[in-house]
Amino acid sequence: MSKIIMNVKKRANFWLGKYLSGDSIHFKEVISIIIPILVDQAFLILMILFNTAMISSSGTEAVSAVNMVDSLR
Repeated sequence: MSKIIMNVKKRANFWLGKYLSGDSIHFKEVISIIIPILVDQAFLILMILFNTAMISSSGTEAVSAVNMVDSLR
């Protein structure tokens, strides 16, 4: 089992190094930039979901107005 895991790690490092690395940046630096962006996007999606859920009992016009304003953010 350990041999399989090591093989997967080697292949992952190879592919990540090939497609996400360059002369000036390493794939680990790219991943360290991507993770905070993904977390931020998840929070934004959750806030839009909560806003829509809170206003959903007010009717379709209110939901569309909130969604329109959320899209401006």
